[in-house]
Amino acid sequence: APFTDQIDSQRLIAHRVRLDDGFRVIGTVENFDIELDETVALLDRLSARLDAAALATAATPSEDVHDRLFDAAMARIEAMEPHRSALTSIYLGRAALSLAPRFPRTARAILEAAGVDATSPRLIAMTAVWVRCAQVWRDDTGALNRTMAEIDLRLKQMRERLGKMGAGF
Repeated sequence: APFTDQIDSQRLIAHRVRLDDGFRVIGTVENFDIELDETVALLDRLSARLDAAALATAATPSEDVHDRLFDAAMARIEAMEPHRSALTSIYLGRAALSLAPRFPRTARAILEAAGVDATSPRLIAMTAVWVRCAQVWRDDTGALNRTMAEIDLRLKQMRERLGKMGAGF
């Protein structure tokens, strides 16, 4: 179930997260974090669920690796959409650094879903692609046209550059 809408009250920005074991509140008050350790644990669980959406595309039939990578990345983006408000607030807040370790995990899930071995160069490249696409998604409040175009562009660039290094697919 998704994060609920943002609540701004008495300089408190909080998000209630509905997980299997109930609700939790995460957010920030002025200059200190509320339950940052719990926020990190919740983000780990949510990230794993969102990565599972990318992995679920593994059955997507396509001969073209680009198409499979695109489908996996878009599945992850679409799974993030109901959580946009909370994820954006976390990204813009002091807990933003807690997102950083999750980017390579997501990149690995996208590669695996596309049937691409996650070698070090590919994982590094896919992580860079994912970070940029997540930034575009954060600001793309429409029909995700900008996000889709960014994913397409970055995947093409990644394929070309990895090919030049002899690490292509």
